[in-house]
Amino acid sequence: MLKFTFFLLILNLVVCFCKKKSLIQPEVIFNLFWLWVMCAYTIAYEFFSFYIVSDKAIMIVMLGVASFNFGIYLSNRMKKREINVKLLEELDISLLKILMFFAVLFTTIISYRCVSLIANGYDGSDIRLLYGHISNDGPIRNALESIVYCFFLRPFLYIATVVLPIELYKKNKDRSLIILCILMICVSLTDGGRVTMYNIIVSFCITLVFELEKKKKLTEKLKLYVRALLIVLLMVLLMAGVSIFRGIELSNIMRQFITYYACGVELLDHYIYVWDDLGQYTYGMAFFGGIVRFFSWCFSQFGVESEIFKTTLEYGSLNLQEFVVVGFGDKMNAFVTAFYYFYMDFSYYGVVFGSMIWGWISNKAYRLCRREDDVYKYIYILIIVGVFNSMVRWPFFQSEYFFVFVYFLFIRRKKIY
Repeated sequence: MLKFTFFLLILNLVVCFCKKKSLIQPEVIFNLFWLWVMCAYTIAYEFFSFYIVSDKAIMIVMLGVASFNFGIYLSNRMKKREINVKLLEELDISLLKILMFFAVLFTTIISYRCVSLIANGYDGSDIRLLYGHISNDGPIRNALESIVYCFFLRPFLYIATVVLPIELYKKNKDRSLIILCILMICVSLTDGGRVTMYNIIVSFCITLVFELEKKKKLTEKLKLYVRALLIVLLMVLLMAGVSIFRGIELSNIMRQFITYYACGVELLDHYIYVWDDLGQYTYGMAFFGGIVRFFSWCFSQFGVESEIFKTTLEYGSLNLQEFVVVGFGDKMNAFVTAFYYFYMDFSYYGVVFGSMIWGWISNKAYRLCRREDDVYKYIYILIIVGVFNSMVRWPFFQSEYFFVFVYFLFIRRKKIY
């Protein structure tokens, strides 16, 4: 089954390159990424003594990959139904800067508390644990601040990571917006996490390919490469620094890098059987987990609880925090792949239809962003950031990720040209 999955991924890539697909088209990125994930898993069980997963887990990944590509195929078949290309959408930059300013302000307050804890002897791992869930009171933030953090601050951190690369490559740069984005990213680095730096690397690489397609002169392309390379190197160094700050030895960083990509398949194998033992379905609640979490919190303020909401959050988030043995001497948590959430909804049917919808949406966003429409370019890069995090979870299960799209909806404006 594993060999067939490799064959399917490589075949998809061969077809893409034969059709001269762009490197930033969703089918190319998705198949390349999941080829790397499966390679990482193979390396992990061959050299790191990871357990060999069941054929069922591999089949779920294979179904997800095939369905994602089929969703793109369906989207391309419907491509004649395009919206009016004379109508572009752009962000209301003034409103964005106002909201970003308040996001920076609130994040600075939380970051100051983190710095104070670090000064008192806490290390990076302690800080990560203290961030906790959105309902927790703690030394970093109280329950109300946790809600603001989840539904406002984190979404604007995502926005900063996708807006910054595009703004830096523009001829007419908005310097105040660039400064706000950089400040938002910098003050967020005190949380002990590395995902922000990882997302910045993805955003810059995708933006780089967009810009390279516009340039014809070699000197212009070299300038773009140098700029992107410097940013990527800076982020890699920061990620290494945070890893060391969290107590990881420098010699183990490469091993952990591969483990992060590999363990999603391992934990998928574990949790699909846990879910099967429960004998339930979430009927689409996991697919729309970001908004489900928001409504679950809203209802809880009035003492109203939904059993299906509770089950979705428990098995889609809370239970995944427990560490599970994935090999001899290795324990991991949280990483279950995006396909696990589709499986929660409707078993194998959920994997097929959830992945198809994902592929369809990704391809639709890609076609729209080719119109030089900034809003859809932001949205497409954000979707690709989600793909690069799909070895962890379904990105739309996170409220902060879902709410980025909500904010884009409210701060956009239409422009006729």
